[in-house]
Amino acid sequence: MIIGESTAAGVGASSMEFTIASYLHQLFQEEYSFYNFGKNGIRVAEVLLHFKSDLEELNSTKEGILLFLGANDCFKLTNPSAFNSSLQSLIESLQTQFDPNWIYLADIPPVHLFPAFSSLMKSYLYRQREFLRTEMKKLALKNKRLIFQEISLDLVPDFFSADGIHPSDLGYQKIAEFTFEGIKGYLEGKK
Repeated sequence: MIIGESTAAGVGASSMEFTIASYLHQLFQEEYSFYNFGKNGIRVAEVLLHFKSDLEELNSTKEGILLFLGANDCFKLTNPSAFNSSLQSLIESLQTQFDPNWIYLADIPPVHLFPAFSSLMKSYLYRQREFLRTEMKKLALKNKRLIFQEISLDLVPDFFSADGIHPSDLGYQKIAEFTFEGIKGYLEGKK
């Protein structure tokens, strides 16, 4: 199951077949069914309320959950302690409802490198991203089921869609491959 913001929703992809969900489905060799919940502009504190009815319909155990959140909390300058509290509540709720073997907590994308933003905006985003990432790392250290992997992607110009913010088809492919390798490494380490 994938839950997230515009990246989970596939904003910037030319079609649904070039989204994170589609690429991950292919990378996992169609071994799992993917439920994808994405909303452009959503912040961590809004996730449970926004997807409440959708999540209630899926009241069975899930192998894993992937969370792609945090960029909008950077853009909207969410207080780091409030971010931590909201993210912890979300994770606890998902663990209680779905009892996943793992939760992949995607690193916040390097919003300070997005071509659409001015130098001044990039400096603010860099600091805010670091504050929020620190909170994500704290949560990952306390929860053995959380997979947190610092993002390492080559952000070439073709990585971005025309808006200079969202991934292109190539960007989604690279994110999915990076995510898949992180999950695979975690699972191999548990054997």
